[in-house]
Amino acid sequence: MATQFSPSYADAVDRPGVPFLWLCGPPGVGKSVVGYEIFTRVCRSGIKASFLDFDQVGLCYPTPSDDPVNHRVKAQNLAAVWPTYRTAGARCLIAVGSVASPGDRLALREQSSRYRPHAMPAARHARTADLCIDTDNQNVAQVAQRIRTRMNGWPRLTPDTAS
Repeated sequence: MATQFSPSYADAVDRPGVPFLWLCGPPGVGKSVVGYEIFTRVCRSGIKASFLDFDQVGLCYPTPSDDPVNHRVKAQNLAAVWPTYRTAGARCLIAVGSVASPGDRLALREQSSRYRPHAMPAARHARTADLCIDTDNQNVAQVAQRIRTRMNGWPRLTPDTAS
């Protein structure tokens, strides 16, 4: 089933210099716990960060027939939350959430042509992401470290230049 997305997730934080890390993939692979681990590591480094779970901000049912996983609600909620995070001093955003199908991932990327988030599924089969991380036989800390290493130390801000 094809789904139209308006506005897209990336458009909600489409600002120059805003590092946006999006971990996506099938349910139950550890996106939330790995995303939160990355969030805590970034915070411990002295950079004020924000964290958002798309599944949580999309809980509004029943869903419309043309958007069965509530992508529009999720994007609108992100657009509403990000300015508050930014005003509170957040310099980057880590977001996690499932994407229903490979077609949905492609649609999200097409909608995000002006600004592509770093979409990172925690599953090998998702070939539409900027980076794919194999999580087999790795603990949460190892996966989080591997993502940040493969992303050249994301978010690559220093505490004194992050404002």
